[in-house]
Amino acid sequence: MPLVLYSFLPYLNLRERYFGILLASLTSIISFGMLGFSATYAVFSFGIATALCMLLSAYFALLYATVNFKK
Repeated sequence: MPLVLYSFLPYLNLRERYFGILLASLTSIISFGMLGFSATYAVFSFGIATALCMLLSAYFALLYATVNFKK
């Protein structure tokens, strides 16, 4: 997952890690969330479920980046 990869980069400070995680998650959430406007139920449910999973993944990646950050 690209979101968690930003947590492991040792040359990034905490603000840059947050920015990378938020930007990657925001684009994914928007693109999968747009599937929620579909009239087809299968596409709608896939888009909403994946967008919510990306939201949770972003939250845990931010949490991990904070805990794993060594000054």
